Amino acid sequence: MENLLFAAAKKFRGWGLFVALSAAAILLAWRPAIGQESVDKPAAQSSDEAVLQFADAVNFQNGGKFGLAADEYADFLKRYPSDPLVPKAWHYLAVCQLKQQKYDESITASQKALAAGGEKFELAAEAYLFLGLAHYHVAQATKDNAAKIDHLTKAAAALGTVATKFPKSPHAPQALYYNAEAHYAAGRKAEAVKAYEMLLDEHPKSELVPSALYGLGFALEELGSHAEAGKAYDTFLKNHATHELAGDVTFRRGETLIAEKKFAEAKPFFAKAAAIENFPQADQALMQQASCAYELKQYDEAAALYLAVPERFAQSTQAPLARMNAGKALLLLSKFAEARAALAALIDSGNADIAAEAAHLVARCLIREKKPAEAADVAARALAKAAGGKWAVQLQLDAADATFDQPEKRKTAVDAYLALVKAFPDDPLAAEARFMAAYASLQTENSKQAQSLAEDFLKRHADHVLAPEAAAVLAESRLLERDFAGAEKQFRDLIAKFASHREAATWQRRLGYTLLLAEQYPAAIEQLAPLVATTKDADVLGDVNYWLATSYFKQQAYDKALKACESSIAAAPEGRNADRVLLIVAECQAAGKDFAKAIAAVERIAAKFPSSPLLAEAAYRAANYTARSGKPQEAIALYQKMLSQYGESEFAPYAIYGIGLAQSDLKDHAAAEKAFTTLIEKHPNHALAADARYDRAAARQFQGRFEEAAADAQAVLAAKPSAERVAAARHILGLCQDRLKKPDDAVKTYQALLKDAPNYPETAGVLYELGWSLRTLKRDAEARQTFARLATEFGDSQFGAEAHYLLGEYHFADKAYDKALAAYEAATKAKSADALAEKIAYRTGWAHYRLQQYDKAQAAFQKQLGISDSGPLAAEGLFMLGESYFQQNKFAEALPAYDQALAKKLASKDFEVLALLHAGQCASQAKRWTETIATLDKLVASYADSYYLPEALYEQGWAKRNLADEADAKGDAAASKLYDEALEKFDAAGRKTTREVGARSRFMMGEICFLRKNYREAIRNYYKVAEGYPNAAPEIDRWKAKAAFSLGHVHATLKQNDEAKKWFQTTIERYPTSEEAALAKERLGKSSAG
Repeated sequence: MENLLFAAAKKFRGWGLFVALSAAAILLAWRPAIGQESVDKPAAQSSDEAVLQFADAVNFQNGGKFGLAADEYADFLKRYPSDPLVPKAWHYLAVCQLKQQKYDESITASQKALAAGGEKFELAAEAYLFLGLAHYHVAQATKDNAAKIDHLTKAAAALGTVATKFPKSPHAPQALYYNAEAHYAAGRKAEAVKAYEMLLDEHPKSELVPSALYGLGFALEELGSHAEAGKAYDTFLKNHATHELAGDVTFRRGETLIAEKKFAEAKPFFAKAAAIENFPQADQALMQQASCAYELKQYDEAAALYLAVPERFAQSTQAPLARMNAGKALLLLSKFAEARAALAALIDSGNADIAAEAAHLVARCLIREKKPAEAADVAARALAKAAGGKWAVQLQLDAADATFDQPEKRKTAVDAYLALVKAFPDDPLAAEARFMAAYASLQTENSKQAQSLAEDFLKRHADHVLAPEAAAVLAESRLLERDFAGAEKQFRDLIAKFASHREAATWQRRLGYTLLLAEQYPAAIEQLAPLVATTKDADVLGDVNYWLATSYFKQQAYDKALKACESSIAAAPEGRNADRVLLIVAECQAAGKDFAKAIAAVERIAAKFPSSPLLAEAAYRAANYTARSGKPQEAIALYQKMLSQYGESEFAPYAIYGIGLAQSDLKDHAAAEKAFTTLIEKHPNHALAADARYDRAAARQFQGRFEEAAADAQAVLAAKPSAERVAAARHILGLCQDRLKKPDDAVKTYQALLKDAPNYPETAGVLYELGWSLRTLKRDAEARQTFARLATEFGDSQFGAEAHYLLGEYHFADKAYDKALAAYEAATKAKSADALAEKIAYRTGWAHYRLQQYDKAQAAFQKQLGISDSGPLAAEGLFMLGESYFQQNKFAEALPAYDQALAKKLASKDFEVLALLHAGQCASQAKRWTETIATLDKLVASYADSYYLPEALYEQGWAKRNLADEADAKGDAAASKLYDEALEKFDAAGRKTTREVGARSRFMMGEICFLRKNYREAIRNYYKVAEGYPNAAPEIDRWKAKAAFSLGHVHATLKQNDEAKKWFQTTIERYPTSEEAALAKERLGKSSAG
């Protein structure tokens, strides 16, 4: 704000005052006494004619007919050049000429009067007085300064002669007074003071004392002796309060006090002067009264007084300045609208400078009112009119400042400031424009330009009042450039050089902040901690504690961070960073897993600071903390609410991503995919887009959408992410390739992963999948090696049990059942064995079964069923339990196992058939013939093409034969039908196979036929067995031996002894070690004996 200048209210007093006094002085000082002259005429020297003409001239003069009087005096001097009245005639002629403003002629006449009168001239004092006055008047009219000074000097000399040569003269006071005036007008103020003081000392009763006091005070003011001038004015006001100059003196007394900066004492004098009715300088007095109030910072009163000037004195020349100063006072009061109202009339003033200054002030008001666009318009319009004027540069600066205050045009402001500097490089305001260009560059984050301009400013204006601020801009620009070392040095230099600057404490804090940004947290704490005790401003103290809290938080000193946060909130509960402090509180609480308090902290941000720029982040973090506390469903709702309110905020991508993660936690992979897709499509260039694409790949993989998942994974890899992300993306890609039946690609992907990321956290899972892909490719050696590594290096992982299990399977396939059992045992002991417990027990049972360790197999299958009697292998386990019993001939125990297995529906057709077959056989062993038939009916009906169908038919035939035997023993007629049915079953079995069961079935047909004495059919069936089945397996020879022997027995029964012997002999020859051979020998022996 420009300093207000006191109104230049000093009236030019010298000439005007003299004119007013000189006329009165002439009349009072001299009136020619003609009567006395006529009585006492010097007869010897003056003729009657001369006296008469002289008297006529005097009468004209006394009657105010100065022209006629001058003519008479001139004529007298021509007619009577030697008359004793000549000196007086010249003197009075000079007086009349002075009255006629013929000053040069008056000077000549006065000089001739003094010359003619000589030393004893009785009117010499008066003549010198008028000579001095004439010179004074000539000086007043002369424009040539040298001539002016010459006449004033001569005037002072003539007037001084009166005071020195004629101190007792009644004209001495006047002479002294005008002597002082002449000296004053000639600029010899000290001499003027002496003359005034001589008058006051030597003629204290003179009527000129008030004027002399006034003149003395004025001269002393001019000499800068304001206190002494004040004393003169005080004397005047004390002794001459009603004098016509009292108003002027009252005014002047106020001026002296202003000069002494005694505004409070000065103000009443101006108030009194302004109140004087018809006081010519009342407007100036009111202006000065307002100025005093202004200097006393009584801006309301000052503004009212200034505005009273144009209201009371509409035609006053002070009115524009009064409006201007009123506007300035109101501007200081921040009464911008009132200030503009006061200045409005001046903008269209005919005075270009006044209009420009008013426009400048209006522009400043509008800037302060946050109406920069209007301010810029005002400045621009005024600048168009004031081009080249003294306010042009200021208005150009105003326009630039107004542009600066429009954030969207701030970059343009830089150009405006630089344009001013270029156009007016030497103007005092150029330095301010240079500084503002640097500052505006800083504000627009053009840190390089700010740095360059600040450096240029400091080079050009090292001693300028704005140099510290420019150095601060330089430090801040380096801070923006993230040149933390440079910024730190600049702040330290700034603090050292300007330690007592009003902003030194600010720079101390900014240094701490710089260290914080440089991640020098211990140094930041060391710098900031001492400032807590010395910082008095509550908001600033809140900031210092906030930065301290941040530094502690970054060092994971959460307790200290929370304490600093508490101090920040206590100092500035609603400070500029109070919301950020609450955010740190939340993060500290979350770091300690106290998510309830963390959520409460961010909720306080929204509740307490509804306009905070952190509302979006607070809403996001509330959702994030909820998710981290294990409440994904609630977190999703909070994320969605956040997006509905702050969908365009920078945290929207994070919220969308959070929804995807929460949906993943809920295993809703379709919803997760949708969230990740939204993020990718809406924010393709966001840092999280790559993460979202990776997570979408995982979500799609979980949904079995392997083509799309693989495409996402490949896109992630194409972006060349971090090594960790490459490994994770390859993991997903490998899984998808495997599921897409591209095991070759999967193997390559997994192998690349293991090679490039040997410490990948999910290596166990990768080895597991790699092993399976290799199995798919029948690359069993590699697969086996992979599972062996998995079992060895990651035996405690979730895949350890299965790795051991699979190794067991490889041993099993190699028929290395002991090794298989060892591997299964290792699998059982692995931490992740529970999921495979049923399978491991099942396969353990099989290994024992293969080793024919049926009792151990039985125990293993029982263990399996103890683990789960309804698991996926329960039916098979029951079946194998039955088999284990069956092999131990524990048919009673085996039968319920088979029944339960059949009730659960066996997955294998062969197991189903065998279960039915062996169940029937167990029932047969228990002689539960009907049950045997019924059980095997299921096999026959459902598995007509089964390999085991002949065995089932045989068992049914055997059961029916036994039922027939029982019926026959009871004499039951049903026996015959049962034998027929038995024959049908045996015949069907015999027809369907050449295996042992076929031979056995045929043999049994022979037995029934023999029993029923149908020897022909008996022979035919025995014969089919005895002579059939060429190249038969050893187990068939048993039945062939029986059939051959039975043929001998049938023929013997029929008394066909030769045939009988033949078949007995055949039996012995073909099957010498069989039981039948021994029997045949016995029969042959009996036959020989007979």
